[in-house]
Amino acid sequence: MLTIPLDQIPNQSLDLSIGGHRWSLRIKQARESMVIDVTMDDALLIAGHRIAVGSPILPYPPMQVAGNFLLLTDGDADPDYSRFGVDQALVYVTPEEIGNGT
Repeated sequence: MLTIPLDQIPNQSLDLSIGGHRWSLRIKQARESMVIDVTMDDALLIAGHRIAVGSPILPYPPMQVAGNFLLLTDGDADPDYSRFGVDQALVYVTPEEIGNGT
């Protein structure tokens, strides 16, 4: 599991190289929730997907062959950009970790 640093701002973009793939993440505040767009190797996987705490961001197993992301919060609190890096963290999990129930 790898923690991805997030800024305490409502809208941000991240370009990452993880597991031999190029990932682009766009996290945005959308009224009372946070949403995310995920691109891997220039292929859009999801757009405007609501972030559910502790649930895989890429919702379907075929999308998870290169890994996945989760937003973890203390006490399963709702995503809140002002808590990023305090008690909320975005993590990347490898395909092996996903297969082990992580």
